[in-house]
Order: sequence, then structure tokens, then C-alpha cells
Amino acid sequence: GLMLWGARLMAREAEALAPDPPKAQGPERLWSFRSPALGVARLQWQTLLSSALGRFGFAMPLMTAVLLKGPFSQVRGGEAWGLPGAFIYLAFMGNQMLFNQWGLDRHGAKGFFLLPLRGEDLLDGKLLGFAFFHAVQALLLTGLLGVLLRPAPLELVAALLLGACVFLAQATLGQGISAWKPRAMNRTSFQGNQMPLPSVLVSLASTLAASLVFGGAWALVRWLAPALLLPVMGLLLGLVFAANRLLRRDFAAYLDRQREHIIEAVG
Repeated sequence: GLMLWGARLMAREAEALAPDPPKAQGPERLWSFRSPALGVARLQWQTLLSSALGRFGFAMPLMTAVLLKGPFSQVRGGEAWGLPGAFIYLAFMGNQMLFNQWGLDRHGAKGFFLLPLRGEDLLDGKLLGFAFFHAVQALLLTGLLGVLLRPAPLELVAALLLGACVFLAQATLGQGISAWKPRAMNRTSFQGNQMPLPSVLVSLASTLAASLVFGGAWALVRWLAPALLLPVMGLLLGLVFAANRLLRRDFAAYLDRQREHIIEAVG
């Protein structure tokens, strides 16, 4: 299914590049959206779909499931940590874009900053676009793990919430890192998309911290009170979301100060 979807996207791009026969055309239909943040989110989604790195992201759930069912299935205790580990790994694989959220925009970053958009709207829109992208990946992984591992439904949903906690924590931190160390990314290939060394170090440290905090909470609750696993993961996700809302204004102010730096780096 993923291969067919990828083929369809490639065919659509090929049709867009092909010269159109002359014909009478009406006015181009413009986008409509309820808020500026939703418009930025839609543009972010389109940007991810038009990039090689973004399209490759849809293969990550399959690769994660294969690793978990194959080599890692022989590791002792894999049945206990395999389910949460799969969602943590999936969230970690998105750090290359989450810690460089303006990289794929390239010259389009100038347009963002020239439009009458508040920093909060830009951050919220970016977050919504990345969240929808990650949600599609996570739901694909959920379906694959449900078929391959056949865990208890509540435990599978709790693992999905665990992955959402890690993603949201990384995306929140990435909003600041992206404005601090922006770097242009190649939309058409995987080359030249490496993160700067400071971003790499922060990415590894934050992933380790998030894995210890949320994975540790998962292990502790699963051991002491398995029936509370789902509500505890839901509570943790709510706390991470609250932290994102509290930091939103400060990150928006920092983004405003870094606008020229971002344009110079990615544009």
C-alpha cells in the first residue's frame, strides 16, 4: 500500500511537470482555511509530501515493524520494551526535520516572514503540519504492530500516546533549535540534509531524556498498575501539551528576533 501511494505521488508530480495542452483556463482556485495557523499547517504538509525525505518517512513504520519482528525479537525481554520502543524510535527518526523546521522551506521562508503572520501562528501551523505527518506514520505503525505482535488493545493505544509524548516534546524543543541553528535542506534528494553538530547533540540528548522519562513512566506503571497505563500516558501527553503552550510565546519572540538569520541560512 505504501509503495502504491508513493507511485501515485510520483505520477502526480510527473504530470505536474509535463507541459499542458493549450486550453481555456479559469481563475486558479485559491486555498481556504479557517485560521492562519491552519493555512501554514496545510502548506507544511504539502512541503513534506513534495520532499524526498518526507516521502521516505512513510516507509519508516514498515522498517520499524520489520526490525522489531526480526532482529530485535531475539533480544531478551523484547516483548516488554518492544512496543514502546517502536514508537520512541519512530519519533526519534523525525528529529532531522523537527530540529530544522525551516530547512525544507528554502526561499519560501521569506514569504512566511513577509506575510502578516504572528510568530505564534507560524509555530502553531508548523506544529500542526508535522503532527499530522507523524500521526499518519504512527497510525500505520499501530496497524502493523497490531497485526504482527497482537498486543492488548489498551496497551497498544497507550504506546501510541507514549510516542505522541516523545514527538510533542521533540517538536517543542525543535521550535527553538530550528530558529537557533537553521540549515537549508534538499527537497529532491537525501544528500546535504545533515543537521549541524550542536543540533545533533541536542537531538540525541533530548531523545535519551524523553526515552528515560516517558519510557521509565511506562515501565513503572506497567509493573505496578497496568490498568492505569492508558490514563497515565494520556495525562503525560496533556502535561507536554501544556508545556508547549507555556513556551509558545517565548519561542515566538525568539523566532521574531531570528528571522533574518533564518532567511540567510535557508533562503
